[in-house]
Amino acid sequence: MKSAAAIVSIAALGLSLGGCASTRPAGPTLAVMPGQAKSYDAFQRDEAFCQSQAQRAVGYESPGAAANDQAVAGAAVGTALGAVAGAAIGAASGNAGR
Repeated sequence: MKSAAAIVSIAALGLSLGGCASTRPAGPTLAVMPGQAKSYDAFQRDEAFCQSQAQRAVGYESPGAAANDQAVAGAAVGTALGAVAGAAIGAASGNAGR
């Protein structure tokens, strides 16, 4: 019975920690408007310049996509480390197949 309780506890912990994972939006979420003394054409030129500089700074990948790729890679590494740790603990306790 202890092993069933341990499995349920570990599963509950895993589900609760999995709920903390989130992804970011793939685009900007802030609207910017021109200043009172700036013409709309000047604002468009400034915005185009800022957009090109920002895209070049992040390697022409959206910040949301980069964050999502990093989250997926982190989850994959965490899963692999968990599997290795589980196998090591199982082998040490004499229950390697379980």
